[in-house]
Amino acid sequence: MMDQESAAPGMILEQARTFRHPLLRDAYAYWRLRCGDRDMPSRADLSPGEMRAFLSHVGLVEVREGTNGIEYSIRLSSTKWESVYGSMKGRILADFLPPEVEERWRMAFDSVRESAKPMRVCAPVLLTRKRWLTCELLVAPLSEDSVVVSTLFVVFTSRPRDEASPILAAPPI
Repeated sequence: MMDQESAAPGMILEQARTFRHPLLRDAYAYWRLRCGDRDMPSRADLSPGEMRAFLSHVGLVEVREGTNGIEYSIRLSSTKWESVYGSMKGRILADFLPPEVEERWRMAFDSVRESAKPMRVCAPVLLTRKRWLTCELLVAPLSEDSVVVSTLFVVFTSRPRDEASPILAAPPI
């Protein structure tokens, strides 16, 4: 499992325990609740009505085997996500992200897929027109069989980058 020392420069990738943004704390509590006595909930366990407080921040990313290995396809992208990255629903990462941004997304998604554990991700936005933003995300696994990660539950937040602290360190536990 990756920690912030082994993530890409300027990126925090750590096991989800605490979040700065209150919506992410709510989303993580919701994901844990939906797990019940399992390690991961299924996609069917999620209810949009129960996610009203953070629904405009939610994305679902389908994990599938592609011709060149694992592909991540955006199944659902929220208005908050698309306000930063543009239209992405129904597309794979390489279809809408520059290579250096795709690499970071893939690093986070691979970590969650391989560990089957939720992660907290913080990083500056690398898109030219949005470099003034920093994002904090919850990336959590969903599974139809409680073994293989089939979908990623992603909750995205962004805020203007603080020049003194360009990435969002988590508050102390």
